[in-house]
Amino acid sequence: MTMYRRALISAIRRALLLALLWGGLLLCGFMVKRHWVQSSALFAGLGLWGGITVVLACTLIWSLAVASWQRVIFAHGRMEVAWGAAARHLALLLVGKYLPGGIWGFAARLADSASLRPMTGMLAAGLTEQWFSILMIALIGGVALLSAEWHSFAVLMSAALFPLFAIQGVALMHRVARFAGRFVPSRFLGVCKKMSIDVDPGKLWCPALLTMIQMVITLAMVGYVAHSAYALNWWSALAVAGSYGLGVTIGMAVIFMPGGILVREMVFVVLCKGWIPQAEAIALAGCLRLIFTGFDFAAALAAGAMQVRRRR
Repeated sequence: MTMYRRALISAIRRALLLALLWGGLLLCGFMVKRHWVQSSALFAGLGLWGGITVVLACTLIWSLAVASWQRVIFAHGRMEVAWGAAARHLALLLVGKYLPGGIWGFAARLADSASLRPMTGMLAAGLTEQWFSILMIALIGGVALLSAEWHSFAVLMSAALFPLFAIQGVALMHRVARFAGRFVPSRFLGVCKKMSIDVDPGKLWCPALLTMIQMVITLAMVGYVAHSAYALNWWSALAVAGSYGLGVTIGMAVIFMPGGILVREMVFVVLCKGWIPQAEAIALAGCLRLIFTGFDFAAALAAGAMQVRRRR
């Protein structure tokens, strides 16, 4: 009876999370409609060429993400992965995050990529990629917001050090794995040893730089959309971009919320206070959620098309 009760509770929890995710997406659409004056100003401000710019920026972001994952895998095993396979792994990561639990994208990519090399090696590569992503978006968002607060472009120049921080963090993770290997049960000792294998830092510079450029372009696109839609000055647009980066960071950290739904938007609206009116921030948050959700599923369609073409 207890087993059935646990299964029922688990099913209810998954259903609630799934309802929360899609309810959040519908809420984003509803807020866009409710604040249609601001939302229509956003679309009108972008215009045709602005929309084309957003599409091109998303395509570049996708390309950088795929290339970065290729380089991360190479750094952890000196093995080249085909572009189509790396694109499929990225699609699994992006779409899987919308499933209840928030970690299924990572797990799906791990299961798919483990066919290429041992599971522990791909787990280390996946953790490295996630570390690069969350650290870069957090640091770049933070310095963008500080730069806007202080009206100082010099603060943005500190971004040149971020790849170094990211690589040192990976080295620290491997040292922690080696240290943990002294205390874990013997059946887990082999996993810790494989996870603690030193990775050549020289091989990590390329994916770290690619990830940094990817996040810079992402936030630059957000700032461009805000600037074009609401005729913001560049400092305000920079602050909006930085606020969005920190919102994404918090959303990624709250893994039990599928896709960081609502968490990202609430943090973004709060941080934008003082830079743009609340109604405009809400409309922008809803539109950005819809844009990036479309980007995630477009990446899945692109990966699927490449898979079909390869099989043919």
